[in-house]
Amino acid sequence: MRGRHSITGARPGVQQRRVAALRERDATSPPRSSRTAFWNDVAGPERLDARSQLKHALAREDGEGQEAA
Repeated sequence: MRGRHSITGARPGVQQRRVAALRERDATSPPRSSRTAFWNDVAGPERLDARSQLKHALAREDGEGQEAA
């Protein structure tokens, strides 16, 4: 019966093998860095503080932590 297949239309065994293959590929793939080149110019010990300051500055810009008028 067609109604018993997943949304993708794959048979359950086929879908399970695909999921297992994707999980294996993900587990063996090297992690990708999402840093921008900008952070390479900031020294290691200073980088954490700089990122924290930026995060809090952006939060203040969005109105976070401000009392409602």
